[in-house]
This record gives sequence, C-alpha cells and structure tokens, in this order.
Amino acid sequence: MVAVVVYALKVAEAKLCHIQHLKDHYDADWVWSGLGTLYLTADDQSKASICFKQAAKLVGKLTTSAQNWQFIGPFPIGKAETDGDPLESFGDIQNISRTRFSPDYRLISELVPGSYVSWTTLPPKSSKGYITVAPNLPWGDLVNSLGSTGIMEWQGWAVTEISVNVESTNIAARCLGVHTIFVDGFPVTGDVYRRHHFRFGVRLHAGIHSVCV
Repeated sequence: MVAVVVYALKVAEAKLCHIQHLKDHYDADWVWSGLGTLYLTADDQSKASICFKQAAKLVGKLTTSAQNWQFIGPFPIGKAETDGDPLESFGDIQNISRTRFSPDYRLISELVPGSYVSWTTLPPKSSKGYITVAPNLPWGDLVNSLGSTGIMEWQGWAVTEISVNVESTNIAARCLGVHTIFVDGFPVTGDVYRRHHFRFGVRLHAGIHSVCV
C-alpha cells in the first residue's frame, strides 16, 4: 500500500512539472505527449485525450524521428551473433535504462581506461534520426595489448523513446546491424546483415514508448 501511495505522489509531481513547463512552452509537443501518458497512468482518459490531440496538432500522430539517444558501453563481446547481455546481472536494460539521466551512474568495462563507463547522449546526425556510435578509445593500444583485432568488436546499449499521439497505430521497425531491438520490452527482429529488405510491424497505443537497441 505504501509503494502505491509513493508511486501516485511521483505521478502527481511529474504532472505538475509538465504543466509548469507548458505554461512557458506551449508548443512543446513532447511534453504534451508525456503529460498525456501520465494522465493515462492515473486513469484519466479525458485529460489524456486532450493532451494527445494537442501533441498531434503540433507534430502528427507519431514521432517518426527519435529524440536524443542515450548510450552506455562499450563492453566486450564474444564471436557469437547472439551474445549475452552485459547488463543482465545488473537487472537488464529495461531496469538500467531508468538510470540514463543519472550522471553518477557507472558500470565496469574492461575496454576503457579507468574501467568505468557511464551514459552518454547521442544527438541525431540527420533529420531521419540516424546516430553514430563510435566510442573514443585507444583502439591501437588495445589491439597491441591483446595481439588481435578481435578486441575491436564490442557491444553496448542505446535507448530512446517515441511518442504515439493517437489511440493506436502500427509502426514498421527496422534496425541495421543488430539482431534484436526492444520496443517497450517486446523483442523485434533486427537486420543484422544489413540487407535492407526486412521491416517488422509493431502495434502501439497512445503514450510514450521505450526503444532499446
């Protein structure tokens, strides 16, 4: 019961923050979507609908280009195409992603000087939302220390969110170079060999949804 009360208080505080922001930035479409999602959480369908309609007026029914991505890594990887999740022992990416705005959160990685990695922000490089993930590491030294270029194969997690501003919609998901992406924790097949032939449909309802790659 105590946990439910605390959660309700956090939702109420978050709604107040969104409303305060909209007073000064009425055209902030992402905030409208976020506020609508909070009203859905509080089971207030009427107010949620008003928020999503306003967001749809500003940007349409779906945010098609991702906002900034948050990335954590790099971590070592094996040779198998489907390798173990380096974050599984810490609660997997669904739990770890909640820390991505915490500047003091760190994890151990054998690849980086100092042994620790933290979340970094990756802004899109184009209007299509493409990002470049290229950790700035002394790769030459790493190769020399191992005597093999195999150390240059690594893995990490990139996380973002998309908003749906209508009751429900279908999206086509494709991600080149990875075997799986996760939308709200639901696994969607990727395009690991970059064939550009495959897209997979996902049905999403109104609200903000997480994407983990």
